[in-house]
Amino acid sequence: MTNTNTTDSTISGATEALAAWRHTLDTSEPLTDSQALRLNQASNAGDAQRDMIVFITAMPSLTEQDVTVWLTNPDATSPMGQRLLDGISGPGRPIPSSRIDQAVSQLDRIADAQPDQQAEPYALQASLYWLDGRYTAALERALTALQKDPDSRLGSLMRLCVVTGTASPWSTQA
Repeated sequence: MTNTNTTDSTISGATEALAAWRHTLDTSEPLTDSQALRLNQASNAGDAQRDMIVFITAMPSLTEQDVTVWLTNPDATSPMGQRLLDGISGPGRPIPSSRIDQAVSQLDRIADAQPDQQAEPYALQASLYWLDGRYTAALERALTALQKDPDSRLGSLMRLCVVTGTASPWSTQA
């Protein structure tokens, strides 16, 4: 029972932090210091929470229920996992660069909220820049993430995508 409550509490906290993320992107209102700290913690808490920051950025139509479903069962083969992956790589997904710029700006605030935990926010910036086809900026942020934490898997993946010339799915769509 304790594990379930801890899991429910963790999911509830992450859902709340991600709701603040959605709000800042939808309204252009900056994150508060406490929201930035909570989002930094979420980005470092695990892949599911970290990746949801990208999904919310790229898929503004995701609901709080969608977020909860994913955080409860972050399985890429599940219906929600497939929906999220299709939402990033499917046709018609490019979002305005201004939304990515807003996300990147807020990710700087998130990184600043916890100076000893900056790798994942920088790796998230790299992934957003890569999706938007800004490969030089993506590489710069990936390298910054790896400088902060050489074991950052997302930072390593983004560096690899750029140096091998792997194009964003958005740049290869007709």
